Amino acid sequence: MATITVTPGQTFASGDTVTSTKLNNLGSPVASLSSATIVNADVSASAAIAHSKLATVTAGSVLLGNASAVPTATALSGDVTINSSGVTAIGAGVIVDADVSASAAIGLSKLATGALPTAITVASANIVDATIVNADINASAAIAHSKLASVTAGQVLLGNASNVPTSTSFSGDVTINSSGVTAIGAGVIVDADISASAAIALSKLATGSLPTAITVASSNIVDGTIVDADISGAAAIALSKIATGALPTAITVASANIVDGTIALADLATAVANALVPVGSVQAFAISTAPSGWLAANGNTIGSASSGATNASADYSALFSVLWDNWTNTNLPILDSAGAASTRGVSASADFSANKRLPLPNLQGIFIRGSGSQTISGTNFSGTFAEKQSHQIADHRHDMPEGYNIGSSSNGAYAKAATGGGTALPTDGVSTVTPTTPVGDETRPANIALLYCIKF
Repeated sequence: MATITVTPGQTFASGDTVTSTKLNNLGSPVASLSSATIVNADVSASAAIAHSKLATVTAGSVLLGNASAVPTATALSGDVTINSSGVTAIGAGVIVDADVSASAAIGLSKLATGALPTAITVASANIVDATIVNADINASAAIAHSKLASVTAGQVLLGNASNVPTSTSFSGDVTINSSGVTAIGAGVIVDADISASAAIALSKLATGSLPTAITVASSNIVDGTIVDADISGAAAIALSKIATGALPTAITVASANIVDGTIALADLATAVANALVPVGSVQAFAISTAPSGWLAANGNTIGSASSGATNASADYSALFSVLWDNWTNTNLPILDSAGAASTRGVSASADFSANKRLPLPNLQGIFIRGSGSQTISGTNFSGTFAEKQSHQIADHRHDMPEGYNIGSSSNGAYAKAATGGGTALPTDGVSTVTPTTPVGDETRPANIALLYCIKF
C-alpha cells in the first residue's frame, strides 16, 4: 500500500470519503496530516491497526481506561494479577461466598480433605449411611436417649454374642420391668453368691428358728436372751454345759435340787439373810472374836467410812439405822466425827451421811434380861428397854434356929450363944448380917462368859 501524504492546510469537505482517486487528484503528495485532526470516524472499522503501531505498554500491564477515560498502561492488583505472559492469578483467600454462583456445583473432589469447620452443619441426608464411627462423635456429645433406636419395654441394651448391643430381656436370677424395678427370683441366691466378707446385718435376717443343720457357738448368743421356750423339751442339757455363777432371779430352785450343806451365808440375798437373822440381833458366841456379819457388843462405835468410828464402813449403815431408831441418845449418845458428843439430826441416814458415830451396846460382863414387865407369884419383874441396872438383893428375912441368941461379938457379927436356948429373930424386920470376911462384890448364879455379838 502506498504512503499518502496530505499537504498541510489541505482540507476535505465534511462527509467526504477519502479514496485513492481523490487522493491522486490532490496533485503532489502531502508530507503529513495536521496534528490531532484524525478522529475515530476517520478510521475504518476494518482498519485492523497492528498492535505494534500502538505506543509501548509496560510488561505485565494492560491498557486500562483511567479516571479520565483515557486508555492507560496499568498493572493489575487486588484479587487477580497478570504477568507479561498473560497468566492471571487469583490471590490466596480472596474468594468469598458471594463470589461463588449459587449453582456453581463445585465438584466434591475439588474440596480439601479434613474436618469441616465447626460452624458448618451437615444434614442427615448429606451423611453417607454407615460412615459415622465412634471417633466422629464428640466425647461430650451427650446424645439424648430419645435419639436411640427404640428398646422393647422391660428390656435393656445388651451386647450379644457378636458384640452388638441388642434389646434383651432379663431372665434367670434377676428380672427387670419397664419401670426399672429389678427383682431377684425366689430361692436363687446360694452360698457362693454371698461375699465371705459380706457382714450382712443381723437386722436383715428373717425372724424364726435357724435350720437345725446350723449350729451357734455360745459366744454368738447374746447373754440373757435364751428363754425356756428356746430349749427343746428333750434337750437334756448336761449340767457340765451350764455356766457357773448365780442363776437369774426369775429362776426358782426346789429344795430337792439343792445339795445338802452347800448353801453358805454369802449365797443368801441380803434381804433373806436379814430375815433369818435381823440386823440388830444379839447372840452369844463360843468364840473370842466376832464372826463375819457380826460385831462384838463392846461399846465400840460404828459409822461411815469417813466417820472415824472404830468400825467405819458403809456396811454398817443398816445397824446404824436400827440403833438410831430404837435407842435414845441417853442410852447410846451419838458422837460427831471427832468423837465429841453431838445431837441427833433429822434421820439416821442424815446422821450417817454426816459422818457421825454411834456406840454399840456394851454387853461385856453383864447378863441380859427381857424388856417389859410381868408378875410371877406376886412379885413384879420389869426391865426398861436399853436401860442398864446395877445389882441388888431383894428384900428377905432369915429365921434363926433355936439355941441362938441375938447378940453381937466385938466385931459386930452375930455369934452363937455358949448355952442352950435362945430367942427367934423378929418377924417384922430384916436382919442384917455382915460377914467377918467379905465373900465378893456381886450376887450371881453360876455362869460362863461368852462373846455377845450384834448383827450388822
